[in-house]
Formats: sequence, C-alpha cells, structure tokens
Amino acid sequence: MFKVKIGGERLNPHQIAILLKLRSGGEKASNLLKEMYKFGFESKSSFYTSLTELKERGYIEVDEDGWVKLTEKGVETLSKIPNLIEPKIKSIMKYISFIMESSKPRGEERYVSIAEEIEDVNELEEYKKFLEEELRKVKDKLKGWRRVEVE
Repeated sequence: MFKVKIGGERLNPHQIAILLKLRSGGEKASNLLKEMYKFGFESKSSFYTSLTELKERGYIEVDEDGWVKLTEKGVETLSKIPNLIEPKIKSIMKYISFIMESSKPRGEERYVSIAEEIEDVNELEEYKKFLEEELRKVKDKLKGWRRVEVE
C-alpha cells in the first residue's frame, strides 16, 4: 500500500479516504465505518487503527458520542492531497492497465468498464461527469496534434 508524504508525516489510502469522506462534515464513527468498507477496509480493526492514528496526529477529533470531524490541520491537509496523490495514482493506473492488458486473452476488449460495476445512481452520475470532462481533455489535446502520413 502506498503512502503519501504530507509535511513530515505519511498517510495511507485508508487515512486519506477517511479525511476525504469527512470533508462534507462530521460523521458518526459507525456510519463512517460502513462507508469506508467501499474503500477497501477489510476489518473494523483496520478502520479504527486508521481513525486512532488520525486522531493522535491531530487531523480529526472524535467526541464522546462517536462523532468524527476534521480539525484545522485536517482541513489544511485536504487542500494538499490532490496534488500529492495525482502522480502516485497515475503510476498505479498505468501499472494496473499493463497487468490487465497483459493478462487478457487475445481478441478481448481493451478496456474494462467501470460503469458496469457502479450500482449507485448518484455515483454513476458523478462518473458520467468525470468521463465527460476527460473526453473534453482528450479532444483538446488532439486538436494540437497533426497527423503525418508516412508512405
């Protein structure tokens, strides 16, 4: 599992997912746990270990009723995360694409459909917006390229 260095500390993907989930506001720890299963938490202990580490480092606060919220440090850290994880995500995506392409029998589809895996209508709408933006980027990039025919 990769870690992202922020200042003098490193955060793992589970910790980053918790911080990102808390961006929209406080959350009851039990509800947060249910949401985090979607991000690969395999056990309650891994969730609570990540939660405890974030609390000890000052990124979150947990009150006596089990409500979890970001601290000032957590909010500040969230603003840095996109720029820090983008290079790691790109290299992971290339690696996964290589493995998937290399492991397919010849003649099968080149790309795997993520949309077929999404069950939630809101998540599917968000994915659609993401793809439309990606398609716009591809079109803009292609505008700058010229094709040269080679004989």
